Amino acid sequence: MRTACGCRQRREPPEDDGDPDVLAQHEDDCDAMAKRWGCPCAGHTPPAELDPDLAHIAKHYATVTGAPAPPTTCPFACIEKPTPEYQDLAESVTMQEWGERLADTLGRPLSHYDRQCLYFLKINLSRSRKSDETLRAKEEARRRRDGAR
Repeated sequence: MRTACGCRQRREPPEDDGDPDVLAQHEDDCDAMAKRWGCPCAGHTPPAELDPDLAHIAKHYATVTGAPAPPTTCPFACIEKPTPEYQDLAESVTMQEWGERLADTLGRPLSHYDRQCLYFLKINLSRSRKSDETLRAKEEARRRRDGAR
């Protein structure tokens, strides 16, 4: 799912990054994907309706994250360009994982918005970790099965 995001792909250059033609094609592909999504992070306007393949990815994203509805643009737009309030909160949560107190790193009392964001952030981090563990277990089982042949 992450490969569908042009912004994210741009940060992950192709393996043959020494070839200027490969790099140029990679940039073109990233631009095309951002345009298809109508990604606001890349300066585009979301389309009235997503192409069927992108709508399928958006639906899957909503299922995995527990979002009430599929996104109408790139599902990663809010991550690539979060609101300043969310960015402050996410940075504070990261610092909290390193032993810092949330109130100290945030530098202000928690608002209702902060609490809602924290709630969904924690739920989705937990879901993401569980999904990663499930995928790792399936991959390991596949390797064992393939190795036994």
